[in-house]
Amino acid sequence: MRVLVTGAAGFLGSHIVARLSERGHEAVAFVRPGKARPHLDALGVERVEGDVLDEKSLLRAFRGADAVIHAAARTGLYSRQNLIQRRINVEGTSYVMRAAHKTHLDRIVHISTVGAVAGSDEPVVYDESSVWNLSHMRINYIKTKREGEERAFAAGNAGMPVVVVNPSFLVGPRHDGGPPTPVITGVMKGEKRWYPDGGVSVAHVADVADGIISAMERGQTNE
Repeated sequence: MRVLVTGAAGFLGSHIVARLSERGHEAVAFVRPGKARPHLDALGVERVEGDVLDEKSLLRAFRGADAVIHAAARTGLYSRQNLIQRRINVEGTSYVMRAAHKTHLDRIVHISTVGAVAGSDEPVVYDESSVWNLSHMRINYIKTKREGEERAFAAGNAGMPVVVVNPSFLVGPRHDGGPPTPVITGVMKGEKRWYPDGGVSVAHVADVADGIISAMERGQTNE
């Protein structure tokens, strides 16, 4: 399959691009214009410039593709990002779904987050049938990712071939040569002592990329 990956220059996106090629797919990296991406050049994948908030650029990029993996997102927990975070995570998802509909893609994989499923301080296991219960946390990232997921499912309910995946806390090497997450660097430098009390899922980014591609290949539509 010819697969376009939004957010392809990011931590997870670049791993998805790499694994797509290794698994026999034709990967196309959708990236924002005006910045060098040597780590993508090193992977030898085609690059298309555009923006998830620019539907025209999405339409141009989607033509000729069989599928899209929508990995573009604005992460972070700071209030000064709230406006742009909502635009990218929510409105950007709507633009992607509209462009996918207009170009008749065979498969659309929307990458959400585990925080959009549910959570508890108690030893409870949640799955995709659970009722979301984290609005009280007032974390804009989780809120916007939940709303973006709802927009993806709305497209699925309208008949589009949408699959949603919910990764957890990711660790692993960066293709762009950047440093690991602050938690990991703090532990490496001896500045932090960090370990989960339990109840948190920590996953290697390459394993998650593989899971996302498997969801594209054989995941249940609209689940």
